[in-house]
Amino acid sequence: MATYSERLWFLVRAFGRRPSRIVFLAYLVAMTVGTHWPSLSVPNEMNCDKFIHGAAYFGLSVLLWYAYPRSWGSPSGRLGILVCCLAGYASIDELTQMAVPGRTASFADWGADLLGIGLGLCIMYFFVSRGVKVRFPRGELAK
Repeated sequence: MATYSERLWFLVRAFGRRPSRIVFLAYLVAMTVGTHWPSLSVPNEMNCDKFIHGAAYFGLSVLLWYAYPRSWGSPSGRLGILVCCLAGYASIDELTQMAVPGRTASFADWGADLLGIGLGLCIMYFFVSRGVKVRFPRGELAK
């Protein structure tokens, strides 16, 4: 049986020692669990549900931009691939929520997801195309 440190080291090796990939995966798991939790009540003041959808997918898109290997193409090619991947994930996420008691799926929620994805990726593309170096903070795992 592998020890805790051996399992952790396997994850570090599997994600190429890039902390951005580990953070992205943790965020993705937390978001998937949160969106499929039965009867999760969200304050409905001023219909903040759509804002939460957009903000969650904005964060996911920014983290995926960091986690995606830069050597796999130009920023414009990366933008197209990431939009397709995230839009597919958002649609699957919304459709699978119909099977969870107390959860619903709607085109408005999916639209808010797409708006967050578009905003996050466009901001990252804007910075990269202007030559701004936006880097993920390096931690102990990156050494």
